[in-house]
Amino acid sequence: MKPRFLNFTFMTVLVLGQSSGLFEARAVETPAAHVLGENNAGENKTNCESDASSGIESTAQFANNTAKVLWAQFTAPITINIIKKELEKPLKVCNQEIKPKAVVVDVPLEKPNPLHVTPKDFDVGMHLVLPPEIPGPVPTVTPGDTVFFDERVSEGNLPLIFVTGGHHVISEGYHNHKETAFMYEPTLLDTLDQYPNARKVFDGVRFAILSGCNTLTNLEPHGPKGEYLSPEQIREALEKGGKKGRQKMLGTSGKTNSLEFYKSRLAREYGPNAPAPNRWEYTRNAADEKCLGPGKYDDCDITNLERIMPDKGIADGSHMYNVPARYKKIFPNAYLILGFSSAAPSEKERSIIFQKVLDETYKDLKPLRVTNIIGTIVAPQTDETLRKKVIEALRKNWTIQTYKMNRKRPSGSITPAYPDLDANGVFNVYVSKDTPLYAPYEDRGSKPPMAQK
Repeated sequence: MKPRFLNFTFMTVLVLGQSSGLFEARAVETPAAHVLGENNAGENKTNCESDASSGIESTAQFANNTAKVLWAQFTAPITINIIKKELEKPLKVCNQEIKPKAVVVDVPLEKPNPLHVTPKDFDVGMHLVLPPEIPGPVPTVTPGDTVFFDERVSEGNLPLIFVTGGHHVISEGYHNHKETAFMYEPTLLDTLDQYPNARKVFDGVRFAILSGCNTLTNLEPHGPKGEYLSPEQIREALEKGGKKGRQKMLGTSGKTNSLEFYKSRLAREYGPNAPAPNRWEYTRNAADEKCLGPGKYDDCDITNLERIMPDKGIADGSHMYNVPARYKKIFPNAYLILGFSSAAPSEKERSIIFQKVLDETYKDLKPLRVTNIIGTIVAPQTDETLRKKVIEALRKNWTIQTYKMNRKRPSGSITPAYPDLDANGVFNVYVSKDTPLYAPYEDRGSKPPMAQK
């Protein structure tokens, strides 16, 4: 089974749509309790008085007690049910308590097909080819498929929450467990570039959970102190650094979350000698690639890793191996995105982890009297200081609990709308050598801390 897709869940939410001594976290202040909409900075205009824009629902819409959840059923509805339960908790918005009701709306997978989901394999067309072949364009959706986005914009209820769950492959995208539904990520990026209403829908997302393997993994190398390396710096090391310089950029089979580590793992776990129940699905030998067609690289039963994951991808500026940067482009206004920085467990186990993360975060936020974590994050009326405290507490517990509950494999998060929070990378708490507190996923101009673990 290729470790590859998802359960696409948008949530158009008309409501806002623990640490122990073992772990070192950035400080999260816990002053007196906040009320959503209070302005603690002493400004004259509160968030309650601010005009809602860019698809964010108004206070009146929050008060009508409805939350739409757009859901494509690619996995068991476990995490999504936790989200629904969490969202339906009481929430005080601008001195008015509301208890929203979540309403699920299925996302179509065939006609229309807004995410260009295909039934046999990733539709890469001639976009990922072997030299000397010239790469072709990214496969695209049709205008008839994008009517789905037009309808969402016309309704005025844009999604505030997005949830996925399933199998994920860096450079390609997501697929379901039965391998009957595949979404090619570059096609989604192209759709967002070409169709304004698709862009509006994803621009409206404020919170996302990206379940599945390596959904927030960055395979691009960093400098000796964790500093960001530009494509030009990486390319120079590849071309002029000799064997040692090349290895530093590509990594090794033993260097966690390097390009060579990832490709070696796929070739080992899904190669010709794959352990049960896996079957042979990946090769590093072009002669072993087996594609059934009709196109040259359509419906590949055995996929050549050197074609879909070329070494040049870490230095050509495409950032095809920098998943955090890619998802920041997809959800540029998200306050918080949670994902997995390594192999992920089953949907059942992921849901248990997520519930534990919420439970521990409520304990941390007890002095703030937060009653609805997700609602507090996505509500446009939330005081910005409070929102950031909730986000940082949730990020910390996400890393700690994934480390504890996923075979010591910690996972990270990003905060596209708050570049100050994730300027140093995807982790805000140190739990092991795999959670560096300074490893930026893009160039923010930040400097390495004096002492880097």
